Amino acid sequence: RLKRSQNQLLYEKLRNEFPFFEYQSYHFWEDDVHFHLNFSFNLAGKFTFKPEMRIPKRDFLSSANKTEALNWLAFHIGMVELVSYWKLACPPQVLIRPFSLDRNQLNWWKKLYYNGLGEFFYVNGITANLADFMEISCDSDACGKPWEGKPNPSLTLVPIGGGKDSAVTLDLISKSGMPTLPFIVNPRKAILDTLHIAGFNEEEVVIVHRSLDPLMLRLNSEGFLNGHTPFSALLAFTTAFTALLADSGLIALSNESSANEPTVIGQNINHQYSKSLEFEDDFREYMNHYLLKNSTYFSF
Repeated sequence: RLKRSQNQLLYEKLRNEFPFFEYQSYHFWEDDVHFHLNFSFNLAGKFTFKPEMRIPKRDFLSSANKTEALNWLAFHIGMVELVSYWKLACPPQVLIRPFSLDRNQLNWWKKLYYNGLGEFFYVNGITANLADFMEISCDSDACGKPWEGKPNPSLTLVPIGGGKDSAVTLDLISKSGMPTLPFIVNPRKAILDTLHIAGFNEEEVVIVHRSLDPLMLRLNSEGFLNGHTPFSALLAFTTAFTALLADSGLIALSNESSANEPTVIGQNINHQYSKSLEFEDDFREYMNHYLLKNSTYFSF
């Protein structure tokens, strides 16, 4: 109880000391070997963070005639990445510089951040509410447009996490005869074993290498706030980005119904809010309205 009250005081102290957070920029480009994404975030003019992603090129991935849409999607990946760095001090003001978002989008993101940080707030003993924990504003006149191209309606992107659920999804969909494209972030042995047993080699897979900025890890060790963030939401936007590269019309998750159940009695807090049916429905609506008109995101 003492630690929780101390964390509430730390939360309030850090918000005063670091009153704003900036999403300064993103960059998407490609060379002969990789598609690259990097992001620049700034904490109250005192710390700058530059996380990165690399996606090895494959014959089935193409950016041709999609540059504008890919940039819009890359920006959105940064919108999820920023929360990992925002949570260090939980600044009350968040300024988005690369693009303008409408009021519906701003409300959508605020809901995701608040619910996706439910475990973070609970474990740290922080009392926060949706109205006041963050105010998001934009400093840009640029507006993105959804991609209206026609993807392959049966090509199914299947994220693989190394657990039993995604292994079952991969096995059933690939054996059904539907063209199947496994997707992985930061390969590890359990994931690669799943792929090999299912009959895929690494050249037949979308691989994303994600790197955190080491400064964030150092600040965590120095007493800034730390805790769980909505990784599955990052996965959602990254799969949408790679679905566009691959012309995939389907993104098949492997979420369990337990993701819809509170893990704290009497409170609407779940360890993986971004695996819930509520988020799945919200994301599909957002994706089809703002990002990809003709792709579908669902849990198999």
